[in-house]
Amino acid sequence: MKRFGLYALMFALSLFFFSSCDKDDVTPIPDPIDPVAMHFDVWTPIGGNAGMGTGDYIVKGVESLESGQLDFNGSGVDLSQKLFPHAIIRGKYYYVVSKDGRFGRYQITSNQLVIESEIPFTALKERRHCHAWLSDNVLLLMGANGDSDKILWVKLDVEKMEVVAQGELALPAPPAGQIFNTSGMVAFRKADNTILYSFVYKKSKTAGTEPTPEFYMAFINSSDMSVTKTVSEARAEMMASTAYGELRQDKAFFDENGDYYIACNSVLPGEGTTTAQRGALLRVKAGAMDFDKGYNAYTKERGKIVTMTYMDNGKAILYMQDPLYTTGSTVWSSTNNPFVFYWIVADLNTQTITELKDIPFSNGNFSQLAVVAGDKVYIGANPKDSQSCIYVYNTTTGGIVKGMTLAEGFTLDRLVQIKD
Repeated sequence: MKRFGLYALMFALSLFFFSSCDKDDVTPIPDPIDPVAMHFDVWTPIGGNAGMGTGDYIVKGVESLESGQLDFNGSGVDLSQKLFPHAIIRGKYYYVVSKDGRFGRYQITSNQLVIESEIPFTALKERRHCHAWLSDNVLLLMGANGDSDKILWVKLDVEKMEVVAQGELALPAPPAGQIFNTSGMVAFRKADNTILYSFVYKKSKTAGTEPTPEFYMAFINSSDMSVTKTVSEARAEMMASTAYGELRQDKAFFDENGDYYIACNSVLPGEGTTTAQRGALLRVKAGAMDFDKGYNAYTKERGKIVTMTYMDNGKAILYMQDPLYTTGSTVWSSTNNPFVFYWIVADLNTQTITELKDIPFSNGNFSQLAVVAGDKVYIGANPKDSQSCIYVYNTTTGGIVKGMTLAEGFTLDRLVQIKD
């Protein structure tokens, strides 16, 4: 598989001793550190667009996304009997609560799904949870119970493959006629061992009342899972994910300074559906226990933030949805008006937006179509009038070129960079 030198530091040190002319006095330059071997897994739904991602998938690994054509006919790994695409990726493994109710560590090779280890898992439902890594081996999962009146948490040791602790989070109870979201979003701030858990209240199906248009963030001590503080944020009604965390798509990140950025949305009034939304890009400063109230890197009147991926240069690439901008229609249905997605770059420092107009409008509501590899972002597109393909965006020059194309009849649903 292709090796990416940007994933390891290369040190070269030579020491010169001017007291002697003997060449034995020169310290030899050590060999460079071997870079980490990586490749890309390309996920395609069987039978076309996967919608909410509950369908079946074929996955195929490739060394490069920059050229050629990728054909899934008679090749790739069929995951239809085992895994959803709602997966946690770390190292060379996928960690998933499987279709048969087991938490497992899996590897996708060139021709098969390898089950490295599995355990029975009933603490949380498949897909309906969020996650954060507390250490190299300890994974935190969080989500609502069956009645959605509690938020449960589970810590798993993924090396030993065992549950090490679990419990209920002490959050403010939902108001009468309301329930917790399915999963919410969670992140771990290592500098002060604090878990940041974002959540909303939702209208109950029976005797329901409308929630206040705001969402909440709890700051949690990762050692004992006690809630230190809970704050509200009214500049957006919800995080960009309330049901699946970031199992399916990128929605938040920490930058080099330890600042936490989270994609949010609010319902657009007058368009007849709660799917009609406009975005906000909010921040919690490093060490803070509340939102930075003076910061919002996306303030446009339209444009729903679907995914948000950090590019390691003070900028993030955002996958947006707006049918009025892309088609002149206010039909938000992905079935009746699917090609309504586009790409922008948000400068987090200047709080300005640049649209990537060289990439055509696309289909794929629950897709993760951006993956960052060094100074390049590989961006998937499912255009209306041509085959699905990859575009390569150079974050240094701003240039965009067309890369790999999928064979006719296949669409892109998820791009993953993963260790060999």
